[in-house]
Parts: sequence; structure tokens; C-alpha cells
Amino acid sequence: MSIRAEAIGSTRGEINVSRTRNNQISIGLDTFDQIAIDYDFVDIERIFSVENNSFRSSSGSHLMNIFKISLSSNENINDAFNALINDSNVVWVEFEGLAVLDNVPTDRVNSQWNEYINLMQLPEMWNSLNDITGRDVILAIVDDGIKWNHEYLQSNIFIDHSQPNIYIDFDTGIIHGPSGYDPEGNYTPDPNLWEPTFWGDAIGWSFRDMTNQSFQSFAQIYPVCPISYSNGSKQHPNGNCFHNNDHGTHVAGISKGIIGHSNIASKIKLLPIRLGSVASLHGTFSSTIGYQGIMYAADKGAHVINCSWSGVGSGNADFANDVVEYATQKGSLVIASAGNNGKILYTHIRQRKDILLMQEMR
Repeated sequence: MSIRAEAIGSTRGEINVSRTRNNQISIGLDTFDQIAIDYDFVDIERIFSVENNSFRSSSGSHLMNIFKISLSSNENINDAFNALINDSNVVWVEFEGLAVLDNVPTDRVNSQWNEYINLMQLPEMWNSLNDITGRDVILAIVDDGIKWNHEYLQSNIFIDHSQPNIYIDFDTGIIHGPSGYDPEGNYTPDPNLWEPTFWGDAIGWSFRDMTNQSFQSFAQIYPVCPISYSNGSKQHPNGNCFHNNDHGTHVAGISKGIIGHSNIASKIKLLPIRLGSVASLHGTFSSTIGYQGIMYAADKGAHVINCSWSGVGSGNADFANDVVEYATQKGSLVIASAGNNGKILYTHIRQRKDILLMQEMR
């Protein structure tokens, strides 16, 4: 839900939350507070902290005025949804969607890969890139992490050397040193300059646990196997579930491996952004987590933001529109997966006109 800045007198999501006797939330906005009582709203959470909090999207939203609302029960959620839509202080309302990592097929034979290389006119692109000098392009992989110490990837990982007191252990994939996230910007050295602060994010960020540990292991053991998901889970000999969660690393390898291995691009640095904990289990996560990853990438200076995931959204995709519009005005190109079924499904961020859709080749 997006609340108008004029209604709360803030573009930074500054609200004072209190509670009624029956534990419903109250923010001092009469129309909203009445709806909160009527439909038993029990929690409100600001979704984003962004570098440019003065940005106003074409929908009329300030991104820090986007909130997640929790109800005590979903019994009357549709009525609550309609009540919020009809509140003049609200810009838009959407149900929170779910997204799933889109499958990355393994290479079958080299001749087939070579055929795709020519079909995508990659040799022509590589030749043109040889004439380009200057800094590398930062490619953010908004996914389930990257095994950034992989021998084919390590030299092409974006490292923020400005982070103090950080030691990167390339043997274990662990980043040692202080890290954290301050959504209020209190960590900023200049008290007159407000901005959200991540620190210790030398190699991207993990929205799985809000730490700087963006490393992706190839497999994890779980006591219970999820029901058959596209990214592949199988039963381990000890009875536990052995889950192949190498999606982000696979995407990174296709995008940029070392010289001597065919890949899409050159002269790029990979910025790993790890999504929520549920994604690590069976490839499904809240779309809000994905949008947080896009916002982080844009504020970190990514030139290209890759999102190899999709899912069914709700409403008019205003949430996705606001996020992609912010990233675009920051100078980022957002790339979205068009899916694995040979058809373009216009869901979530795919509905934007200023993104690049990538579809599997058959």
C-alpha cells in the first residue's frame, strides 16, 4: 500500500504508530485508522529505504511511503482491500505477490550453445565491446546469491573496497567484519545528509537475513523435501532433502565467466544480491523481497539489474512500476525473465515498458 505524502506530511515514511485497546494499529490518519479498526490491522511495516527519497513516481508514490499491512485474519481481506482503494489518502493497494526463480536449463551440447551465440549476434556485440574503454559495467544478479569464489567467477565479482575493517575469505565464502543495515540513516557520517545505510556490503547484500553474506552454496540439506519444484530437489540417502540451489550462480556464469568459456558479456562486474530465506528452500519468495533487491542494486550503482524470476501479481502492478521507475531514473536497466514456456506472461515487473524482457530460446 502506498500512502500519499500530503496525507502524512512526509516523503520518508515517517509515521507514529500506536495501538488501540484491541491492539489494532493507528497512525494518526483518521480514514486509515478507521479502516484499521474495521478490519483489524495488527501491523504496518515500511518496505523501503532509498537514497533519493524525494523521487515521486508517475503513480504519485514516494517509495518510502510504501507499507506492508498485516491483518489478524484474511477472512475479510478483500473488503479491507476495497476500503483502502476507496481511501483518498491512499495512492494504490496490492496484495503481496509470490515470485519463483525461473529455471536455467543446463547446456546440452556445445554445438547448440554455439548456434545460440550466433542467433543472439553475440560475436558482433563482443567485437563492438573491444572498442569500448573505461570502467566495467556493474551487473546486479538479484537472485539467490552467487558462489563468488568460484574459479570461473571470482575475478569478475564487484567488490566495494570502501567498506572498512572487512576481510573477504575466498576459501570459505565468508565475509568477516562489521555489517548491518540502518533504515533510518543514523549511521551516515554527515548528520545533515539522510540516506539509508548498508555497511560491510563489500560483495552485495543478503535480503535472506539482512547481512552482507551474499555467498551461495550449491546445496543445502533440509529435513523435509518440498513438493517437486522446477529448480530440482531430490531425496538424500540419509532421508533428508538435498536441494540444488545453484540458480544465481548459474545465471552469473551465463552472464560472465572467465576468458576461455563462452558467456554473454565481457567487461562486467557481478554484484550478488541474495533474496529471502524461502527462496533458498524451494525457489519461491515474496515479490517484496525481489523489489528490495532491485532498489538496493539501483542505489549501489548497478548499470544492469537482472531478475530471472517471475510470478503472478495483483492489481495493476503499481508496486512493480514504482520500483522499476525508480531504478530507471537512477540509470539502471532492469532485465526481467519472460518465463520458461516460450510465451511472454505479463506479470509483476514484466508489465513495465522500460524493462528488457529475456525469453528462453527454443
